Amino acid sequence: MDQRDGLKLSYRPVTIVGVNETTFDVRTNAAVSGLASNNWRSGRVTTPNSPAIFYAPEGTKNVSSTFFEDFAQDIYQQDLAGIKTSAQNRTIMVFSGPPVAERSYGRAWGFLSAISCSASNLKNGMKLINATSPSNWTTAWSNSRFFDATYGGTYPVFAFSDSSFGMDATYVVASDRDISGVGNGDYIRSRVSNDTTTQPIQGALEIAIWQSIPEGFKPDDGFKNMTSNPLVTRLNDSSVLGYGVRCTVESDVGYASFDAATRTYSDFVNRAADFGTQDLTTIGSIIPIFQYPGVFAIQSIVFEVLSTFSLGYMGPPSCGGGSDTTCSAFYGANLATGGVPRISQVGDSQYAKALQIPSITPERMTLAMYKLFGETASAMMAIGPGNWTSGDLKGLDPANDMIAGVVPWQLVLVLLGTWAVLTTLPQLLTFSQARWSQTLEAYAIRRFGANWRDAT
Repeated sequence: MDQRDGLKLSYRPVTIVGVNETTFDVRTNAAVSGLASNNWRSGRVTTPNSPAIFYAPEGTKNVSSTFFEDFAQDIYQQDLAGIKTSAQNRTIMVFSGPPVAERSYGRAWGFLSAISCSASNLKNGMKLINATSPSNWTTAWSNSRFFDATYGGTYPVFAFSDSSFGMDATYVVASDRDISGVGNGDYIRSRVSNDTTTQPIQGALEIAIWQSIPEGFKPDDGFKNMTSNPLVTRLNDSSVLGYGVRCTVESDVGYASFDAATRTYSDFVNRAADFGTQDLTTIGSIIPIFQYPGVFAIQSIVFEVLSTFSLGYMGPPSCGGGSDTTCSAFYGANLATGGVPRISQVGDSQYAKALQIPSITPERMTLAMYKLFGETASAMMAIGPGNWTSGDLKGLDPANDMIAGVVPWQLVLVLLGTWAVLTTLPQLLTFSQARWSQTLEAYAIRRFGANWRDAT
C-alpha cells in the first residue's frame, strides 16, 4: 500500500468571496457582462477560477473541474464529424455556486442554468431573426430598415458590420427578453410578496452572421469548407456566406447541496434574490440610468456582451468599430475559440502584407456561444460583495489516503524463487538419507504369515 495526500470533510466554515441572495442584485449588468466578456475573449478554459467550480447534476459520472468546457468541446467535435444530436443531448445543466477561498461541500445559494446551442440555416432554422441578407432582416423588435444603433439599448436587437483584418463580417443579434426594465433585476423576490417572480426564466438568443473575403485576401480552409456546408447559405450565388446560431436557456437561482468528491449538486430549491434597490426614486436623481443596480436574465447579459450596449439605456454601443476594430463579437468569437491570425500577402510588393483573422465556421461559432454562456453563468456569481462565511458550507482538511501500490518485479522474482526453494529442498534431502523401519520379531513374522522359501 502507498500513501497519498488526500482530503477529508471538516466542520470548518469556508470563506465565501462572492455574492449571496442578499447581495446578488446589488450590481450592474455592465459589471457582470464586463467580466464575462473579458474571460470569454481570453480564450481560456470555460470554468470558474479555482477553487470555485461548476457543479454537474447529481448522478453525472466522471465530473472533472472543467466539465463545462469538456461538454462544449465534445459537442464541437460531434458537429465537425456531422453527427446529429438531439436538443436534450446538447443541453448542459450547471450550477454555479459562490466563489470560495477553498474547495467546499455543504449547501449554498447559487445560479442554475441549462444551455443548448446549435447552428441553423437562415432559411428555416431561426425563430427570432428572419433574414435573407445582411441588409434585409426582421425581428419582433426592429428591422434592417429602421434599426439605428445610436438609439439602441432599450430593445434586444443589434446589428453590426465590420471590415478589418482580412474579413468582411456582418451580424445581427436578437434576444426574446425585454431589457427596458431599468433597476428591476430578473431574479429578485417580488416586492409585493415573498413569492418568486417568473422563475425559472426560459428564453433564447440568436445570432445571424455573414462573412466574405475582401479583395486582395485569400480565403482560408474554413471559408472554403463552408461553401459546401448545408447549414450555410450563399447570398445570390456570391461569395457572401451566412448562417445562424440559436441558443435556448433556462435559468434560476436558489439553494443546492454540493458534493465535493463528485463535483455534483442535488436538492435544488428555488429562492429568489432579495430586491437590491428599495427606492428607485431616491437614487434616480443621483446616478445615471445605466448605473442602476439589478441583474437581468443570462440571455440579456450575453446580448450585452455581443452588442456592447448598456442595457436599458438609450444610447450607442461602446463598440463602434471606428477606433477599435477588435471589440466586435466576431473578433471576440475568434479569440474565444483559438482562432490564429496569419500574415497574408495582399499585393505585389514585399511590404504588401496584412494581418488576416480566420473565418468562423458554424461549428466554431456554436462553440463560441457555449463558452460565452458558460462564462456568463460563472460571472453571475463571481463578483460582488463577499468575504463572509456560511454555517452550511464547510471546507476540506488534508488527509492521508492509502492506495494500492505497485510491487517491483524484482521483489516478485525473489519471492517466487524463495517459494520454489522451500518447497523442493525437503524432497531432495529425503533421497540423501537412509531409511529405517521397525524390526519384526519371530512371533510377529509368524503371526503375519511370512514365508521364507518352503518354510513357514
